[in-house]
Amino acid sequence: MKVILINGKARSGKDFAAQILLKKLDKSVKLAFADSIKDILCNTLGITRSEFDDYKNNHYDLKYSDKSLTFRELIQNFGETMKEKFGNDFWARQLVDSINNPELSNSDYFIVSDFRFKIEYETLSKYLGQDKIVTLYIEDKNLPDNDSHISENALKDFKFDYIIDNTKKNPEILDDYLQSFIDLKIINK
Repeated sequence: MKVILINGKARSGKDFAAQILLKKLDKSVKLAFADSIKDILCNTLGITRSEFDDYKNNHYDLKYSDKSLTFRELIQNFGETMKEKFGNDFWARQLVDSINNPELSNSDYFIVSDFRFKIEYETLSKYLGQDKIVTLYIEDKNLPDNDSHISENALKDFKFDYIIDNTKKNPEILDDYLQSFIDLKIINK
């Protein structure tokens, strides 16, 4: 079993890379640290995950009275509040529980495209074994460094196992890079 943790700036191609890996790796499943957050918020707001993701990706604002915030800000604020109340490893422990779910026991690869904090890596390493974790950074040199939220900056000094340049946003090049990792058995069981 391998857990592939993917990081990169917003709009760098993390989810696209995860989708490519899902297609290329047999017995793979995509999970996210934010899955539990989104499930709770969808239940609270009375919307589906598909609607939630559509709102988030299209930059809709959630308005209540005279206050407004984006769905991305809602995820960030709620996630941070829960970590303050239940420990910095709260969402990482939720992901460990998902990985250990008996319904996913036939999975060889768990692809996580929202790796944001060192505590996530440390928690997964502690409960699953460091040898089971592979970290990928999807780099896009054209994206600005203007997002000041901690979730966008906490891994600036993290040493990733692999860095993939996705600056040109060429799907074929990204596909080739990821296929090379698989062919060279860099991502193996």
